[in-house]
Amino acid sequence: MAQNLKTRLLRGIGANAFGQVVTVIIQLVSVPIFIRFWGVDLYGEWLILSAIPSYFALSDIGFGSVAGNEMTMRVAQDDRIEALSVFQSTWLLITGISLSIALSIAATIWFIPLEHWLNLTHLNHQSVAGIILLLTLHVLITQQGGILNSGFRCEGNYAVGALYYSLVRLFEFSAISIAVSLGATPLIAASVFLCLRAIMTLVMGWDLHKRSPWIIFGYAHARLDVIKRLAAPAIAFLSFPLGQALSLQGMVIAIGAILGATPVVLFATLRTLSRFILQLVAMFNTAIWPELSTAFGAQNLDLVRKLHHRSCQTALWLSLFAATGLAIFGGQILKIWTNGKVVLDVPLFNIARSSCS
Repeated sequence: MAQNLKTRLLRGIGANAFGQVVTVIIQLVSVPIFIRFWGVDLYGEWLILSAIPSYFALSDIGFGSVAGNEMTMRVAQDDRIEALSVFQSTWLLITGISLSIALSIAATIWFIPLEHWLNLTHLNHQSVAGIILLLTLHVLITQQGGILNSGFRCEGNYAVGALYYSLVRLFEFSAISIAVSLGATPLIAASVFLCLRAIMTLVMGWDLHKRSPWIIFGYAHARLDVIKRLAAPAIAFLSFPLGQALSLQGMVIAIGAILGATPVVLFATLRTLSRFILQLVAMFNTAIWPELSTAFGAQNLDLVRKLHHRSCQTALWLSLFAATGLAIFGGQILKIWTNGKVVLDVPLFNIARSSCS
């Protein structure tokens, strides 16, 4: 059991490390590419519009993450029937909410003057509406990927789900970078984004069914009482992504609406650099998460305490190390990264770095 736990943790950390490499690649390459081919202003407007659909990631009301925990604990108790019931119940709920949101956005977005509300000057009304619709569909399909990840997690395949998540992001970024380099508009870029996500989600579903044939989509095992039982912890869990959405995407939208697109690029770039600390810590914590669920489901409280203590210790030391590095080299990194087109605002950067440490 100890060897299996160690192996799963190492695989999970390895998958998360690969994810951080992908994140670094995307962050290092995307800024100069978008600024070069779109310019600072158009890139800023893309960032503003990209922030709006991210709020629809909250449409699972926290059920996606809670379902993963519940399924993992049920499988640890060798109760796959109940785990399947949780899977199908949450899938039906999230899919129903997603379809409702998609239809509502498709019917109303064309009549909302977002370009005026958000102080956009480089994109016309049709482009703004189309981009919002496509990116909203992208987020809603991503919700399906979250449900699939719950299936991977519960059978000890967290690393597989994490690897898929990183590969999807890498493929999406590669495709959109090539498209932008070839002259694609933001509307075309959003279309490429959506198509890659849809294809990879289908591949994930096929692989999950191959690895765990008992996990099937449908409604035969769905129950309303499962949703009621998970409602309280789901809503409580929603506070985490809600707070993150308000602090991250909310600031982008507010800055864009008040100051315009150019300051958004400065803010987003500095924030990305400062959030390296959180990403480094998350690489370890998210690998431990499914093992905590498994240990708790098996009532192995000694292991739960041990994993929790190790996670807290790792987070503390990594945060101190990364914050010190950014304090010393942050300015030089930003200058090289943006080719001098984004100038470091020291007070703003120090505030962002301190809030993430």
